[in-house]
Amino acid sequence: MSRVVSRKGARLWMQVAQFLLVIHGEILMIYGAFWDGETCTVESLMRGGLLMLTDYTGERQAELAHTLAALHKAHMKILHIAQRSREEPDKNKIACGPGRTPQAYRTCTLYEAPDAQATLTFLHLWESEKSQPIWLAKMTTTSDTGSSSTTEVIVKLPRTYGADVHHYLHRHDYAPKLPEVPFIYVMEYLQPPWNTLFSLVRTNSTLFLRHEQKIMTAIIHCLRKGGFVHGNLRSNNIMIHCDALEGEDVQIKVVDFDWSGEPGVTIYPGSRTDTYSISWPGVDGGKIRADHDDALFLSWWDSELQAARRSTQQPHGGGQSSSSANPA
Repeated sequence: MSRVVSRKGARLWMQVAQFLLVIHGEILMIYGAFWDGETCTVESLMRGGLLMLTDYTGERQAELAHTLAALHKAHMKILHIAQRSREEPDKNKIACGPGRTPQAYRTCTLYEAPDAQATLTFLHLWESEKSQPIWLAKMTTTSDTGSSSTTEVIVKLPRTYGADVHHYLHRHDYAPKLPEVPFIYVMEYLQPPWNTLFSLVRTNSTLFLRHEQKIMTAIIHCLRKGGFVHGNLRSNNIMIHCDALEGEDVQIKVVDFDWSGEPGVTIYPGSRTDTYSISWPGVDGGKIRADHDDALFLSWWDSELQAARRSTQQPHGGGQSSSSANPA
């Protein structure tokens, strides 16, 4: 990282990708780095790391050799691009998106049509977490007749993601649409009148959400029937369409599938948010069981709604935006 940052002012490396090799004991990890003139973006180029120890089958040695050969080939290509850019900077200028947006991803694969691709145009950083930034982008698809359509989407680079669970709930109309590409996930952008349940109960203290609770129970039942677990059914991960509140036609979508997967296989992160209204099932870093979704939902539903109503009835000095108010 220090090498990338120290060379950020050099014209030769402006808008040219570089590789970062991290050796931790016997583990080799490879990252891609890019300086766009404002910030340095670093993204993992592999799942996990390579174990640099020999084995009797020779599989580890072969995998390491193939990886290093591919790395050398890509490195030489980058050097060629950098040299060409230095000799003819105007003619060979490399296209670059807005600052603080990924530079490697320009297309994504459509889940419904694996052979088709859509074009991604990043707009800006939408939400920044410590390890999982989220961007707002535009996705352009072209039909067989040649007509094109553009929609705003959310792009996420999680360490893990329950894509199978997300697609499963989308088929039952309980989650946003999810076009995807390896290592990143492109999700339908739920704009207003969609809002999180967390923000909704803090701006409307008169809601009773009877039908919403029934739908959440149905979603949890749907997950269990499909052999999946969400793992993080908190109020800030539940989206509600505000045009049909308190009616039987209310629409709910679940988001944030980072912990989702098969019960007993997927695991919690090493630490989880500690709030007054949530009693987490299981243990940090432990396996997520099939009954944990129901246990988590029941632990906060009544208490959080009541606490939110009390807070809206008390006088306060100033407001706070819903994005900054959401729990991490």
